[in-house]
Amino acid sequence: MPKAIALALSFTYVAGWLYNIVLTFCMGGPTSILASPIGQPVVQIFYNVMGKGPAIFFAIAAFIIMNFVCITAMQAGSRTIWAFSRDRMLPLSHIWHRVWSRTDTPVTAVWIYTLLCVLINLIGLGSYITIAAIFNVCAIALDWSYCIPILCKLLFNRFEPGPWNLGRASKFVNIYAIAWTSFVSVIFLFPTVMPVKADNVCLPLSSPPHTTSPRTVHLPLGPYTFPPIPAKLTNTPKQMNYAIVILAFVLLFSTGYWFLHGRSYYTGPRTHANLDSDGAITVAESDVKPSHMQEKKMDA
Repeated sequence: MPKAIALALSFTYVAGWLYNIVLTFCMGGPTSILASPIGQPVVQIFYNVMGKGPAIFFAIAAFIIMNFVCITAMQAGSRTIWAFSRDRMLPLSHIWHRVWSRTDTPVTAVWIYTLLCVLINLIGLGSYITIAAIFNVCAIALDWSYCIPILCKLLFNRFEPGPWNLGRASKFVNIYAIAWTSFVSVIFLFPTVMPVKADNVCLPLSSPPHTTSPRTVHLPLGPYTFPPIPAKLTNTPKQMNYAIVILAFVLLFSTGYWFLHGRSYYTGPRTHANLDSDGAITVAESDVKPSHMQEKKMDA
């Protein structure tokens, strides 16, 4: 399994790098691509280079692949909800950690995770700025969820190498991972257009700057006319990045929740548990303290 993960990541890195190079060479002028009337710059590049049929095919293929990614993300997210509920870390944990006897799966955890995803994505219908900030914070949080164990390994040196490991290169790879994650975390908090105005007034990213009269751009799918822009609004793009605000709220809420409530009952991961006939999970009293030195198996 570790070899498969390493090979998959290596292939994705190389293939993605080559794909972006080809895409950049074929894209042409960025202004016309960003002003695409279909609202999909990459699909517009496919259309410009290969025509209508291949563009439709690759667009549908991309949506199918994204669906597969969403399925794996749902599995990982619902598993996280179940694990946190098993350890009594979430409100109403006694509901989310139940396992349906017919399928031996945590159905309630899956559905609550799905509902949360739907509700968060509905924000995008009302505010693009808010949902973009949430997605940026998700990227930062996901990256650091991988790097925190790496950082603990480097700081506390409590790590037993498995059958497959990086050997002497492990330390250098770990340091690079933390350094790169620190760098991109800062980048995710930056705005994408300058100057930045907090009122977020009204220019889309694709609009040509310093335009005070209508302008028509001829695209393969037909002409597109930019609306007139008042001179006083020129260069006040709708691109303020509020990710730092949402990140600060999440950190403050999590810290407050821990000190006010979580630390009073959370003692570490439950590694021994029994599944009752009604789907509830009971944990032995002897397994309320974490053990980092001995591997344990869960009894299901």
